Amino acid sequence: MTDECNGLVHLYYGPGKGKTTAAIGAALRAVGHDWSVALVQFLKGSAALGQPYGEIDPLTSHETVTHDQFALDRHISAADTLTEDERATVESGLETLAAHLRDPAIDLVVADELALLWAFDIVDADRLLDVLEGRHPATEVIVTGRQAPAALIDAAAYVTHMGAIKHPFETGTDAREGVEY
Repeated sequence: MTDECNGLVHLYYGPGKGKTTAAIGAALRAVGHDWSVALVQFLKGSAALGQPYGEIDPLTSHETVTHDQFALDRHISAADTLTEDERATVESGLETLAAHLRDPAIDLVVADELALLWAFDIVDADRLLDVLEGRHPATEVIVTGRQAPAALIDAAAYVTHMGAIKHPFETGTDAREGVEY
């Protein structure tokens, strides 16, 4: 990656499908330009949930890509309280994310579901912003999540809101392999 400009923050958020898919697509584009990429996923990805995410193996087969998942063994909602072990998992993820963001050898960091930590009241907006602001000046970062605090929207250079118009889930269709995961 060139240091022609400072790395920028991208935010893909909203109730629509495709936030992680868009982030993975951007990561593949970066890999195609010989960038090093770190993908850090929060809350999802546990084998206990029985949904292996199909995009992970093709992306991480590139030697310039690192992948860390900080998954919980259950689906959670904003009303849930995390256990001590679950909070430790999130904290470990935030430490790993911060380290990747500070590493000048990493060109792009994808923080998948980072905004969800704020939406579920697990981490406050100031802490999320502190982690992002601590990045190396040339590091590009993509943040995803269903909801985003106003401060994150303001801090991002690219903001894409993905709205839900219609989804088969509304009519009882389960998540489908190869499409939703």
